[in-house]
Amino acid sequence: MTEMPKLLSQEEQRLRELLRRAVAISQAYDAVFDAEDWGNVEMQAQTLWTLGEIGAEAEERFRSYRAELGIPDRPRKRA
Repeated sequence: MTEMPKLLSQEEQRLRELLRRAVAISQAYDAVFDAEDWGNVEMQAQTLWTLGEIGAEAEERFRSYRAELGIPDRPRKRA
């Protein structure tokens, strides 16, 4: 088992901010996807595409910073 690195307060705060951003964008995507009263399907599709793009970027920034700090990925559970 890999030992977790000790994080400075600023590093931990930055990591948490990046995670919160990624989660918030993901939740916004889900809300737009589930919305039934958009009326304009094209606008909904464009919004989903945009949220998908910025969500992927936010997730990558979180993963990249986590790796920079030496925090390993969690093993994924098999379904």
